[in-house]
Amino acid sequence: MTDTKILVLGRSSVVHAAAAILADHGFPAVGVNSDDETIAELGTGRYTVLVLGTGVEAVSRERLIVRAAAHGTLVLEARRSPGQGVLDNVRDFVVPEVRRMLGQR
Repeated sequence: MTDTKILVLGRSSVVHAAAAILADHGFPAVGVNSDDETIAELGTGRYTVLVLGTGVEAVSRERLIVRAAAHGTLVLEARRSPGQGVLDNVRDFVVPEVRRMLGQR
């Protein structure tokens, strides 16, 4: 079992399903919908990686990247191909990128 814990910020209810997919792949995750929730969770110091969903606005991204760095939390900015669903993106891009960031195979 890993000590890694993932915080996922998304702008829709799909964020909770995304967090569940990460958990299914061995990465305990918490999904949140607002910048304030993200800042509060980062302040706990419990997270290794912050995943910013594709719907998170540029201004929020910039502010949260700075906050995450202050807590030693890595940041993954999710990207999606046109037509790709959020949950497919989590399986096909986010999970492998988290593994790569953490030096796992």
